[in-house]
Order: sequence, then structure tokens, then C-alpha cells
Amino acid sequence: MELKHTIGSLERQIEIFMKTVQSLQHDTNLLNDQNDKYYKRIQELEGQRDELPKIVCLCGSTTFMKVFKKANLAETLAGKIVLSIGCNTKSDDALGLSTKEIERLKELHLRKIDLADEIYVLNVGGYIGSSTRKEIEYAESLNMPVKYLEEIKQPVVDG
Repeated sequence: MELKHTIGSLERQIEIFMKTVQSLQHDTNLLNDQNDKYYKRIQELEGQRDELPKIVCLCGSTTFMKVFKKANLAETLAGKIVLSIGCNTKSDDALGLSTKEIERLKELHLRKIDLADEIYVLNVGGYIGSSTRKEIEYAESLNMPVKYLEEIKQPVVDG
């Protein structure tokens, strides 16, 4: 009697186990189908990458704010997404920011470069300041295209 009870219990456990395995197989198939859908969607998006607007980050001295505005409009009309500086001042001093805040803004501009497909250096009169030079070097380290407003001859560089 006890043996029949043990066999019956084992049969129920095997039945439960088999249902669990079938359920897991079903779930695995659903996940595989879902993964296939995601993979196909990723491939579709990759194929559209060339159709998406390019992102350009403007770099240069805030002294040339009018040039920033013109470049922003020109690049936007060319169908690009434009990332630019965050404020309209002639110098960092005009904002009354601490050294730490200025460094944070410089770091933020580097993150904008990370988002961009290219940078556009607004080197009016060939002028490239030390901050802009660092942004150019950073973009080049990412193998990012660097475009200049004016042809580079002998750049004027400060500090």
C-alpha cells in the first residue's frame, strides 16, 4: 500500500514537473519570438541611421555670439540638430560663476560633443581659444569630423 502511495506521489510529481517543463518551453518560445522582434526592430533602426538628421555641436568663443546665432540657423536649415553653448555672454566672468561651476559647464559641453556626429568650430579670424582647442582635441580623440568656419592657416591660440 505504501509503495502504491509512493508511486502515485512520484507520478504526480513527474506530472507537475512535465507541466513545468512545458510551461518553461512555452515561455522560452515567447521570449525567443520577442527577441526576434526586437532584433528585427534594431536592424530596421540601424538601416534608418543614415536617414536621421546629423547632430552638430558648435564650438568657439562666446565673444562671437552673433556668429553662433548665424551658424545655428544655417545648420538647422541644413537639416541638422544643433547643440550649442548654454548662455549668451561675452565671458565667463559676466555670469559670476565659481571656478567649479565653469568647469562643470565645460564638462557639459564635452557631453554635448559626445552626442554629436560632428563639431563645427566657429574660428572667426582664425581665433581658437584654449577651451575650444581642448574641445577640438576631444572630438578628434573620438574620430569625430571637425568642420571649421574659416580655413585653418596659422590659428591664433590663446593660453
